[in-house]
Amino acid sequence: MNCVSRRREILCEYCRTENSHQCEFYREHGITGLPGGLAEFIAVPAVNAIKIDAPLETATAALVEPLGCIIHSSDTVAKSRTRYAVRAETAERRVRSVLICGAGTAGLLFTQYLRNVLGYEGLLFMSDPNERKRQLAKSFGADEVTDPAKFDLVEVVHEHTGGKGVEYLIEASGSGEVFRSMPGLICKQATVLLYGHGHAGTDLFDRAKPNRHRAIDHAPLHIVRGRRESIVNRYSQRQLHKGRRRDLSFTKVNCRGGPPWLPVVESCD
Repeated sequence: MNCVSRRREILCEYCRTENSHQCEFYREHGITGLPGGLAEFIAVPAVNAIKIDAPLETATAALVEPLGCIIHSSDTVAKSRTRYAVRAETAERRVRSVLICGAGTAGLLFTQYLRNVLGYEGLLFMSDPNERKRQLAKSFGADEVTDPAKFDLVEVVHEHTGGKGVEYLIEASGSGEVFRSMPGLICKQATVLLYGHGHAGTDLFDRAKPNRHRAIDHAPLHIVRGRRESIVNRYSQRQLHKGRRRDLSFTKVNCRGGPPWLPVVESCD
């Protein structure tokens, strides 16, 4: 729900500039208080609905929206200024290892998008506590699938990357435990896509122990985050205001849903 679907006489600045998914009054059914997220039927404004004329099965059509989110966020990452990229022209700038945390709908779609659309041929890790989801990820192209409840994910990643960590981490679980382990999972100047939301009560920098400082203290950490305010961003703003953490580089974008056009990317170095 946004200014357009609510038929507000005065639109917020985001709805006025065709970025209604960033609406100041944005609400989602089943997520931000509106009821009906898991209902069999739900009533929404016609402007929020897209009629499907193609001969698609209902189950397939239901994946159109989440797939659109994966494409939108992946395009935004590709257009952001980062050290490593999946399709980098030079080998030293190319992503060679990817970790996807969470094998839900988004994580499994990211796996297939990386392999089948972007043509990614490097090492692909998947972390999820559900055995069935891990096997699905394996069948979709993941090389290493790990149960984070049984194994130390940091040790698994370091074992397969020579202690370096991954160049690209996609957080699609919203788990605070995953968020805590991020500094030890990534290499210097890695790209982190915060696609999942949540992480209540977790601060990335408070959890960065001395033996893991290499991931965040010596070089920029490029973070592509979702539309909701991130605890990482709030912390970085406080530290930058105090004159600290000047070596961090944050890329703030919208990654979840919305129209196909890309938002303006704001960078803070």
